[in-house]
Amino acid sequence: MLRDELSYFVQTAKIKLDGQPFSFDNHEYLEEPYEEIRKHRELILEKAAQMGLSTLELLNAYHGSKYGAYPHGILYLLPSKTDVTEFSKSKAQSIVDENPIISSWIGSSGPDSTNTANIKKIGNSLLYFRGMQSRIGLKTITVDMIVFDEIEEVEDWSLVALAEERMSHIGISDNAGEDIQKITRQSTVHRLSVPSIPGWGIDAYFAGNDEAGIRPSDQRYRMFKCLACNEWNCFEDEFPDCIVIVNDKDEKAIRVCKKCGREISLANPEVRRSAEWVPKEPLQRVRGYHFSQLFSRFVNPYKIINQFNKKHELTTLFNDKLGIPYVDAEARLEIKDLVALETSDPQHNAHPGPCGMGVDQPKDEGGKFHIVIGYRMEKQPCNIIRMTVRTKWQELGDLMKQFNVGRCVIDGQPDQAKAREFARAFPGKVFLCYYAKEQKGAPKWNEGDYIVSVDRTESINNSTRAVHEQKISTPRLDDDVKIFQRHCHNMARKRQVDKDTGSVRQIWVKTGPDHYRHAFNYLYLALPEIGEYVPPRKETDWMHNFKKERNWKTI
Repeated sequence: MLRDELSYFVQTAKIKLDGQPFSFDNHEYLEEPYEEIRKHRELILEKAAQMGLSTLELLNAYHGSKYGAYPHGILYLLPSKTDVTEFSKSKAQSIVDENPIISSWIGSSGPDSTNTANIKKIGNSLLYFRGMQSRIGLKTITVDMIVFDEIEEVEDWSLVALAEERMSHIGISDNAGEDIQKITRQSTVHRLSVPSIPGWGIDAYFAGNDEAGIRPSDQRYRMFKCLACNEWNCFEDEFPDCIVIVNDKDEKAIRVCKKCGREISLANPEVRRSAEWVPKEPLQRVRGYHFSQLFSRFVNPYKIINQFNKKHELTTLFNDKLGIPYVDAEARLEIKDLVALETSDPQHNAHPGPCGMGVDQPKDEGGKFHIVIGYRMEKQPCNIIRMTVRTKWQELGDLMKQFNVGRCVIDGQPDQAKAREFARAFPGKVFLCYYAKEQKGAPKWNEGDYIVSVDRTESINNSTRAVHEQKISTPRLDDDVKIFQRHCHNMARKRQVDKDTGSVRQIWVKTGPDHYRHAFNYLYLALPEIGEYVPPRKETDWMHNFKKERNWKTI
């Protein structure tokens, strides 16, 4: 029935948003998402800020609950408890207050009512608003649809898997395995967020991440037809060439066709209505849309191109305005940066030292220790000569002896007891590392307890800078070196805002396996604490041999 369709409902029920009647006029890019939102079990929305997509999800939640699309309930997740409070009381409640028809679906609130700021009963369905920081909150409910709003801000990604498990307990009978598969296929997951890092967070779901085992969506982009030459244009693909400044004084710029250079004016209704969503990967089963302010009529293109030309806050420009994942060059190690560190020397099996050693512990017993060994010299503070994996603590001790390790730094978790035992076996040489959030400045070495503490962001910044300044050398390329390079690439720095205090800090996040990256960071902490390696004189040193074998004579 038409009344069951969200697109029909919002256009015929006199819905209001912020005091204005709902309309797709000037927001034509939303028509298809409104029509398709219930036709796909998995939906990915990689978006710029202020594109109207949280409103889409809320209207879908209210309407879908009323007409039985989600009979077992909906879990609407936001990054934190503070986000939930603000979102549910402002955006979510304002839609209810402005629209009597939606308000009539929701029972009255009160001390004995099911309806609160964070829970709303619509028909027989419950809509929950929860923060992703609450593991207990996620365990106590069962639903058949989850919306991850601003999934990019989630700190603990194990909570994402936990939330999705909430859908796998619906109606399980004796044939549990078969039912779980059936339920998973019938459940609905929506993920939407402003992106940050390529291949991480929302972009991993939109564009795919092989190392994380995430397949890409069909990646739909908005295509605009040039009315002058009939060429189709994707502004995101053509940026910054898709915008031309006409007059700096008047802050005027236009969007132009990549083929003929004529203006593509969003003020022209024909341009907006003829635009289409086109998938880059049409064979993928997951539906994905990319939203950018480049195709918003209400955003002055001059502001965008001017910010780009001035190189002003490029991360904010790409992420929040263009909806494109972006990382500053200093915020990630690219493979080419690491290839530039390679020497012609093979990996060493032993070394006279003194050497430093960094060790990343495995998560589970019997897993792999990732180890990076190196030494320092006067003009080269970090020469890596070995990167390897081991599975036993005893093997770490063997490496300590083979490489004459003067300082080893190993992470203190997860097996703290065995790490301490290892440290006691090499007194004064092995230190357990603990990252401290608020600590600033130099690492703090506790000689009595064999502990070193350091600010995580600051220490990774330091070792990253050393790579960019080519103060590091590595062995020539082999399988281990290749994995090391990949692990080092699989971390990136992003900005994080504390929702409670508003304070901003930089954090390093994992985008794939990163064990060697931490081992390298521990090595870089260890090396300043030991002496420099002084290579022996070579027999080919002609001056040394000349002085040794001949007497000086005056000719």
